[in-house]
Amino acid sequence: MKANLQRADFVRVDHLQHAWHQALKERLDPHLSVEREERMFDLVASCDPTPAGRYLSWLSRWRRRNWDILGLRAMCGAGELAEVMAALQHFDRIRKFLPKGRGDVNTYHSAQDLFNAEGYIKGPGRRDLRRAERDVAMAGSEVLFDEGRWRLVLLRSQAAAAWWGMGTRWCTASRSDNRFELYARQGDLLVILSPCDRYQLSCATGEFRNSSDGHANLAQVLHRAPSAMRSILESKMGLRWETLTSRRVTELYFSLRSSDDTCHRDRASATG
Repeated sequence: MKANLQRADFVRVDHLQHAWHQALKERLDPHLSVEREERMFDLVASCDPTPAGRYLSWLSRWRRRNWDILGLRAMCGAGELAEVMAALQHFDRIRKFLPKGRGDVNTYHSAQDLFNAEGYIKGPGRRDLRRAERDVAMAGSEVLFDEGRWRLVLLRSQAAAAWWGMGTRWCTASRSDNRFELYARQGDLLVILSPCDRYQLSCATGEFRNSSDGHANLAQVLHRAPSAMRSILESKMGLRWETLTSRRVTELYFSLRSSDDTCHRDRASATG
């Protein structure tokens, strides 16, 4: 623990020394600038996903590169910090699978570079990575129903949401600005695999989307689903099947479709 604190302190002091020189370069008050940057550095440092502060030096350099573009007084937005944190989490997860020379975080300059690092993993390394990701995802998943080409999965972690949502346009499967926790706090989040497509259902709100993230009709999708699967959905949403399909979800579906149609007409009128 002592070594970790010393490392963090060293990075902080080095960063603030750079801030002092940058303030002089921009003809700013160096005392006020360093005081302000110290608070900013605390926010930036919180993006390091490791307890040992493995990526503090990288974060310091990332912050300083922003000075060259926007100046010392530029603030980091919440969305920007969230993206950097997600990128570092992703890189830290795949780091051991990267080929020699690509596992050094200092060879990457931006959040997008860190996300793209996965592209360097080839052959056996990629298979090992997928196997590791699957193991983590399965640990955060509960398969409620599995019969034929129908499957119902309860998502219990962001890793599970990303795995089951791979290839979809769901915000719960996104690498950055992932919304899984937002939905999970409201209630159960389910993934439905059918013979035709993959769907995601929020039990709390009744929001039901296909793999393209478009609104879908639960009654139509599950018309041919096994009755045992429908019974599980009844239990999860606290409604009988007839009520579930006819009142809550179907009305929501058509109200959302109507809202979408109105938006499309408004945009068409604006451009016309």
